[in-house]
Formats: sequence, C-alpha cells, structure tokens
Amino acid sequence: MAKRTKDEMGFYLNRIFGHEEAAEFDPFLLLDYVEGNSDEVKKGYPWHPHKGIETVTYLTKGSATHKDSLGHDGELNPFDVEWITAGKGIYHQMIPKTVDPSIEGFKLWINMPAIRKGQDPAYQAFKMGDLKHINKDGKHVRLISGSYEDETGPVEKSDLDVLLMDVELWQDNHIQIMRNPMKNGFIFIYQGYGVINEEDYINPLMAYNLESGLLDIRSTSSESLRFIFAEAYPVDEPIAWKGPIVMNTYKELVETFKDIEMDRFI
Repeated sequence: MAKRTKDEMGFYLNRIFGHEEAAEFDPFLLLDYVEGNSDEVKKGYPWHPHKGIETVTYLTKGSATHKDSLGHDGELNPFDVEWITAGKGIYHQMIPKTVDPSIEGFKLWINMPAIRKGQDPAYQAFKMGDLKHINKDGKHVRLISGSYEDETGPVEKSDLDVLLMDVELWQDNHIQIMRNPMKNGFIFIYQGYGVINEEDYINPLMAYNLESGLLDIRSTSSESLRFIFAEAYPVDEPIAWKGPIVMNTYKELVETFKDIEMDRFI
C-alpha cells in the first residue's frame, strides 16, 4: 500500500515500496508515485547523485525539465520516459515546470549487478511516440521496455530483461500477460479497480507481487483501470543502500559518500 512520505529531497510523495521491501521486489528497489500540484511537488528533485542503479522517470501528466552531469538538458512531457544508468556515478536534477502546476508520474529504481556498478553512466530519453503502442480490444498498452504481443519497447535492458509497460483497460475489458517464472514481477494500480484471474481483486494505490503463469487482468469499475506492470530477473546480491546510492557492501557505501564529500565523485 502507498505510504505518504517525505523523500530525501524534502517533498511529499506516495512511496509504493522501498527499503523494507527490496528483497521482495528484487531487482526493483523503489517505486514512487508523485501526483498533485502542491508546493512540495513543484520543488522536484534538485541536483543529487546516483550510483549503482538504473533510474526510470515516467510522466503521465504535466511536464518537467532534466539536466545531468553528462551534459543532457531536456524536457519530459506526458508519457515521455527518462532512463538513467547511473553506473559508477552521475548527478542530475528533475524539476516540474511551474507553468503546468499539475503533475503525475512515477520514479522507479532498478538495482544493477555488482559487475555493472562500475560502468560509465548513460542517459536515454524517449518521447511518447517512441514507445510501442498496442491499442485494441478495449486496451491501450504503452510498452517502455521488453516485449509484449510481438512488439518491443525502445529501452533495451538485456542483462535483467526488464519488461515495463503502462496499461489502460476500459470497463469490463481485459488483458492477458504471461509471467515468466524466472523473474520477479509486480503490478501497481494507479486508477480504477480490477480482478486477476477472476479471483484476486486489485485496488488503487496498491502494488502486488504476481505469481508466474498466465495472468488475466480485467477492469471492474466504471472508470478505466490503469496500472504499471513490470518484471525482470532478480540480481540476488547483497545490498548496502543509503539515499540515492546502492552498493553491495557497507565499505563501498562509505567510500562513495566520502568521494561525494571530497568532490571526487565524478
């Protein structure tokens, strides 16, 4: 269930899962759902570091500007995606545009295996039109990464084979998804109500771990059912995590924060 919390940047958001559930959702470390037009949301995420993880930002309403230490400077609009491979270290910021006070979107952190935590950082950005859209039979799938129904999303993440998509189902319509038994997967409901395999009812602002096998997800409310679906191979390694830095050992964590303090992080 979503927890209203203040994050490291000092504003309130809905934390769907985080530190306490890291082992349960491996390799997914954190999922935040940000919505509203409060002053806290408008603050956005000022300059801050990341190391050892992949960060995904996905907007469904509003717009925001992005800058990073690699020199990228751009804007995200509804259904745009930003995917950062932090690797050995990157600074970035994400600030909602004040001309559009309403904002809704997601922040997802994905762990990186130890062998990749020392790689060079990378940045990818995709516009709504770059995503693969499956719009038929009462459903609209926006495919970000991985494959579904013979389509493949623009983000290629072969090491963890991340499947990530935003799904909208109109009333009494359904979608079938085959869950890989070798992966961990979840569904997060951000609008409407539904049922999985005509047995398990799903409610708004809830994330559910999903069993492997065929999932038949149906909308049961008058408004459309909207959810994020994700699955990937687990990293299954020790985690040493503080703030925006995720390493494997406490020693590595201490060394990283010392590098930040001594201005030798990047």
